[in-house]
Amino acid sequence: VAGRVRAHLPGRRPCFLGGWSLGGMLALQAAPFLTDELSGVLLISTTARFCRDDTQAWGIPSATLRATTLGLRTEPARTLERFYVSSAAPEQPDVDAMAPWVEESLGNAAGLAAGLRYLGQVDLRDRVSCGGLPTVLVHGREDAIIPYQASRSLGARLRPSRLDLTADAGHDLPLRRPDLVVKGLHSLAMMSE
Repeated sequence: VAGRVRAHLPGRRPCFLGGWSLGGMLALQAAPFLTDELSGVLLISTTARFCRDDTQAWGIPSATLRATTLGLRTEPARTLERFYVSSAAPEQPDVDAMAPWVEESLGNAAGLAAGLRYLGQVDLRDRVSCGGLPTVLVHGREDAIIPYQASRSLGARLRPSRLDLTADAGHDLPLRRPDLVVKGLHSLAMMSE
């Protein structure tokens, strides 16, 4: 992951690596190997382990992830619609307005399946590190996909870090509240000076 990220870095500082949801997990994997190139890391609605288990009380049950994977094969449009509705919580989105997103996502079935496999298999809890880089975590308290406790747990293990929890925001926080992403970047810039 780090090699692919490094190929896209501008080669000058300040340079921040950010990721949302699965992208945040990828950022967590890459950051420790890019400390010479990066100034900080922004993690939005991110977790070290997507599925809950005996050692982690929050997250999606493995059975739900398996059902979503099956749903993408058998009822892809309906499965994606349910995902987008859950991502928007606590908002009640207009289902008709989501149609273009669903349509676009349907064109990337292989990518969606690979993403779900990644979420089911990857567990970064034993190697949570951003290599000492300043890290800002932004998360909505109403996130129905990745509960905010995931960012709280990450923030406790990443130093230096700052956690920005926001009421009335869900998993699609970057789409509905881009101001919070900008605020997170501003905080990160201040921390890295």
